[in-house]
Amino acid sequence: EIEVANCAGKPREELERALAGAHALVVRSETRVTADLLTRGPNLRVIARAGTGVDNIDVHAATRRGIAVMNAPGANTVSAAEHAMGLLLAQARHIPGAAEAMRRGEWDRKRFEGTELRGKTIGIVGLGRIGGHVAQLARAFGMHVVGHDPYLSPERAAELQLKLALADAVRDKRIGGAAIDVFAVEPLPADAPLRKLERVILTPHLAASTAEAQERVSVEICGAVRDALVLGDLSFAINVPGISGDLLRRLGPLLDLARRLGRLALALVDGPVTAVEVDYGGKDEAAPRPVLMAAVEGLLSAMSVEPVSMVNALLIAEERGLRHARRTGTPEPGFETTVGVTLEAARGRARVAGTVLGNEHGRVIRIDDYHVDVAPEGWMLVIRNRDVPGVIGRVGTLLGGAGINIGSYHQARVAFPGHDALAAITVDQPLLNGVLEELAQVPDIQLVRLVNFGD
Repeated sequence: EIEVANCAGKPREELERALAGAHALVVRSETRVTADLLTRGPNLRVIARAGTGVDNIDVHAATRRGIAVMNAPGANTVSAAEHAMGLLLAQARHIPGAAEAMRRGEWDRKRFEGTELRGKTIGIVGLGRIGGHVAQLARAFGMHVVGHDPYLSPERAAELQLKLALADAVRDKRIGGAAIDVFAVEPLPADAPLRKLERVILTPHLAASTAEAQERVSVEICGAVRDALVLGDLSFAINVPGISGDLLRRLGPLLDLARRLGRLALALVDGPVTAVEVDYGGKDEAAPRPVLMAAVEGLLSAMSVEPVSMVNALLIAEERGLRHARRTGTPEPGFETTVGVTLEAARGRARVAGTVLGNEHGRVIRIDDYHVDVAPEGWMLVIRNRDVPGVIGRVGTLLGGAGINIGSYHQARVAFPGHDALAAITVDQPLLNGVLEELAQVPDIQLVRLVNFGD
């Protein structure tokens, strides 16, 4: 069940109060979602823009807080493209000026002589959904289409002062006219130079303002928010590209395993972590990046970085100077799909690997050079000791005396005689009251680590 609070047209204070318990925020272009506003929503998981542009949302601040930012890029394509062609026709046939003259009682056909679109060349800057549809409509009018998609940054556009240059060009008659619907500053100031020019047609950001577009935008963005909250589907998120609901469902157990491997690897190293490398062995071409994100999420979560999710895991890692990389190759021998996590730290290096059995149950299959088979659940002790008799008995006796129940005890050794052994022991509760320190003092034990898998 999803509860909706409508704050449209209400004071900002009411929006801030509603955000306190909200998991998602849906806005239009007039609501500025700033870093400060985000602090009012500690439980936010999704910010959705009911439209295309997200320039009113601080995307970096949202990403930093682990919040997915979504939009509805395709819902207003037809309306925006039709509006562009409407402006073009109005400019070519002088429709606004002629209509105004008629209201004044005039009848001046000669002054408003226009030109046909057929046979003319239209230049389209930006060939996304809307630009592409404009091209289709223009071809239907018999126009020659020239397209360019330069990915001009907002900063560069501001430097060029395009609107001022345009006003000068119209005033100096270097171009025949202009028709504009979107402005750098909205509402457009009353004293803006463009408002005073005869051969300029201005509309107040109306391109998507049709009944059909508004309905499509509403349905599309509400469906996207619902799927994000209920199913974890981030396919509409602009700051987590390529993570669809189908992909998350398919990779769910593998991503959960990757998070747990990140936690396990952290427990095995000393000092600040400097780098993480995630190896994916398998056939799913879409898996490597989400697996990397999940492993880094698990690592940062174990480091008590809050809040952390797949949305902000890589960004936080980079901000902390933690290098991350992913590799794709063959799985560990004997398995169809495996994930490996390798950490480099100030004082040590650790590599762990795991697999998913039956497309559901994760297993740890390697800790450094040791082959193990243990479920990454609850609490796990990892002990490295000399491969000599009596160690297992002393560990069991100490844990039993402390009231610690053992869920499973996996002992691993390498093929070379006299080498160290490793134990992966799942326990039902954390080791308190100095029990971990007592284990470290047991004869022949060289290393003791306790892992919390976050269950």
